[in-house]
Amino acid sequence: MTLYTFNLLPYERQLVLVADTATFLATRWQQQEAVKLYFLPGIDTGVFVELYYDAAGQEVVRLKAFTSTAPLTDYAVDVRLPDLE
Repeated sequence: MTLYTFNLLPYERQLVLVADTATFLATRWQQQEAVKLYFLPGIDTGVFVELYYDAAGQEVVRLKAFTSTAPLTDYAVDVRLPDLE
């Protein structure tokens, strides 16, 4: 999967593809939305997809797809490494 081919799909098909084939990676919170990060493998690098869930309505309200690793830093704040001492 490439970002280009993913973006050509209708919104509903994008959601089905993520639900059926993507690997869940992490969740972060943005105001009243839970943002769930998924990865779709591809020929070169694959595609990251964020699904934005309305916490009150419990539904996906939008998605964002990208290939850059720069947006992944938003998830780093939730990573906790164990004490090695």
